[in-house]
Amino acid sequence: WTLGPPGEERVPLLEYAWGDRRFYMESNHWPQSVYATLILPTESVVYLDGRDASPSFAGARAVYTRSVDAATLRALLGELERTFRHASDGSRVPPYSGHAGYAGRFFPAYGRYLWTRNCNWWTVERLRAAGLARSGAGVVFSGQVGGRLREFRP
Repeated sequence: WTLGPPGEERVPLLEYAWGDRRFYMESNHWPQSVYATLILPTESVVYLDGRDASPSFAGARAVYTRSVDAATLRALLGELERTFRHASDGSRVPPYSGHAGYAGRFFPAYGRYLWTRNCNWWTVERLRAAGLARSGAGVVFSGQVGGRLREFRP
């Protein structure tokens, strides 16, 4: 599979994230941007970074791991891939230009960002679609994610 960002298409590890375009990708923290992020359905982006080795999780509140079979991995990767906007030929819409402070690339994404449909909800819903979590309904804060996971080890 060649799922990594441009220039890192075949890396062994991938990092995915999703969020509001202005607040996350553009680091626009002006009051009107924060207001839009919290109150209005806004444009979203998916972040993708490739890694050769696992990142350090020093200082993380919790890290959950789980081994999965090939079918579950395929289902999860398919669900993550559906987050990216695609051109009529099925390829991903090209990423935005690089952004300071981020090693990976941001891509146009499907779905609108709203405080009730935020990055924590997105994570749980991607895992749910692959059979790895229960529903993301009501998940707003990062501390709620762990309780929705199935058979993960902290």
